[in-house]
This record gives sequence, structure tokens and C-alpha cells, in this order.
Amino acid sequence: MIRLFIGLLFLAFLLEASSPQTTYPAPKELLDQMIEQTRKVYTLSYTMRKFERINGKLIEQVSYIKHNRGPYKVYARQQYPNDGLEVLYVEGENRGRVLINPNGFPWMNVSLDPNSSQLRKGQHHTILDTGYDLVIDILDHLVKKYSAKTDVILSISDVTSINGKKCWVLELKNPNFKYQSYTIRKGENLISIAKKFKLGEHMIMEKNHRVNSYWDVEEGQKIRIPNDYCPKMILTIEQDRMIPLIMRIFDEEGIYELYEFKNVVINPTFKEEEFTRNYECYGF
Repeated sequence: MIRLFIGLLFLAFLLEASSPQTTYPAPKELLDQMIEQTRKVYTLSYTMRKFERINGKLIEQVSYIKHNRGPYKVYARQQYPNDGLEVLYVEGENRGRVLINPNGFPWMNVSLDPNSSQLRKGQHHTILDTGYDLVIDILDHLVKKYSAKTDVILSISDVTSINGKKCWVLELKNPNFKYQSYTIRKGENLISIAKKFKLGEHMIMEKNHRVNSYWDVEEGQKIRIPNDYCPKMILTIEQDRMIPLIMRIFDEEGIYELYEFKNVVINPTFKEEEFTRNYECYGF
């Protein structure tokens, strides 16, 4: 009996030793590859399921999106919560405004500035931030800013599978994250400040309770801003195409933003009319 037990232990050891082991890439190399691949995305179609925290609650939205990076064009059809709502933005057209089919009241197409309060209500970002570029630019900025600490702030925390696609789970932990005082300069607003420092303008407004809009500031006013976009970010990256499928962004309170890309098609060929209001499949 003892010999049998020892034999079984030895067999288990051999099986474990012979089983294939996952070889993890270096986290910085993985991030660099992902950034490189997303920079090669010129057109994109996908379904986006997103959660953004607004007034303490995670607000869900699901949309089907077509995106052309240059010239910049976006078509989106919302599936939830306002099924059938459509938006169309084409750089240099419609006086720089977003065309909207509300699929409801006021029962007519309307055109609004991308940064208008109506379009920004319940949203962290605008249609001008569609696709991968915003998050990739933020990541690229953070890694360059903390280039001497990438082995500390970056790690591969897991290997997972999404719809049969093997994925890496890359985690960025930023121990340097904090809030600091900032004095508004002439001509600045929360949007321009966020762009300058690679921050989120919604987070800035949220942390300044006396600021009621992205333009509700004046020269010389002191506000609080974060020194970085976030203290923690987790990306689920598809191994084959090296593109992010899930992005989780955290602040000091917990999950702040979650973006899930489904049915992603890289560099599809769009017909020219797919970014016009008269396209037969749209309801404008």
C-alpha cells in the first residue's frame, strides 16, 4: 500500500512537470505591442457595452459603432437604454455638429455641438473620443511619465478567455496618483486642462463641487485636479490581434469606467455613404 501511494505521488509529479506551462510576456513589451497594433487600426466596427459612474451610480449603455479615424467619422446606434437612437459625426461637415436621430421626442433630427451639455449629460466622454485612441494615449503617457518604474506599476495578473479568444490581463497600478491644487489660466476650461495633462474632465468636475459645468471656471480660480488619469487600470487584451477587449478604470472609490468591446472588426471597408444621413440602413 505504501509503495502504491508513493508511486501515485511520483506519477502526479511527473504529470504536473510535463504539463505545458504558460509563458508570460514582459508586461511592458505586451503594452508596447498593444499600443503598436491599435495605432494600425484605421477603421473599426464593434458593439460597445460601457459603464460610467455618474453621481455614484454606474450607468450602462450599449451601442453599435462604426469608426473611421481619418478623416474622423463616427456612426453609432444605441441599443440600450434608448434603442434606435442614432448619432452621426463627420469631421468638417454639419458645422462641426453631431447629427442625432432621437427615435423619440422631439420626433425630428437635431444637431448639437459634441461638447454641448445635452450630449454630455450622463457621459464621461464625447463622440470625439470614440475607439481606442483616448485610452491608448493615456497609457502611453503614463508609461513614459513613469518609465523608470514600469516593472513596478505594470503586471500580468491573469490569462483568460473571452468568446473562445485567449487574452492577457494586464494591470497598471499607479501608487503616485493623488489630487493637487491647480490655478486656472486665461482661456482654460476643464476640457482643455484635461487634454493638456491627459486627464478626465468629468473626474475634475466631479471633484470640484462648486464647478457646475466644464466651462464654469475663470482665470485665477483654484481647483483640485488629479495628477494622473487614474490610480488603477486593468486591460483584457486579445492575444491574437493584441487589441483590448475590456478596459476597467478605477479611482480611489472603486470602478469608475468599464468599456467592453464585442464583435470587433479591425479595418473593415466602409462604403462612403455609411457616414451620411441618407444611408438606407439609417433612420435619420
